[in-house]
Amino acid sequence: SETSGGILDVISTDSIHIDNDKAVRIKTARGRGGLLRNLTYANLTGTVKAAISLTLEYSKGIPPTNDSATPELRDVFLRNITLTSRGDFDDEKEKVPLLALLRKQQQQRKVDSSAKWTYLECAGLDDSHIDAVHFRDVVVKPDPDYLRHLTASCSFCSGATDDISSPTPCFLDSPS
Repeated sequence: SETSGGILDVISTDSIHIDNDKAVRIKTARGRGGLLRNLTYANLTGTVKAAISLTLEYSKGIPPTNDSATPELRDVFLRNITLTSRGDFDDEKEKVPLLALLRKQQQQRKVDSSAKWTYLECAGLDDSHIDAVHFRDVVVKPDPDYLRHLTASCSFCSGATDDISSPTPCFLDSPS
């Protein structure tokens, strides 16, 4: 999962996800550097906790390989993706698995109508934005037995989408 040397021209296609963490995950951080460009994910289906995570702010105590290295991520293509998100944690303090909580509620026939989960994270840096994320035929829906709403979190991220992708990616409203 090392990105400090850069990653170029990668294609991931025809994947079926069965209760995976994320279908698309690109993570790096300042001090890990590297250019990540022309990354394509196509024909992905299945059930995941969260669908897509693109971040230049991932740290988790990883020491930098080069203090001045700033990562760059651009030209990410997401095509023909249909995923169902079940979410993960309901209460960050207690780390109560949302899945278990909602299964219990479902057994009691009381699924929380406010249960929501972030299906898309796109987090660039103030001096190194994530540029040109392209959505085409990307559909992420909440599993109605576990979640009612999907949310997105974007900062320093830009991109484009077609009229079919749903929900509309937050990067269309993100600061650039």
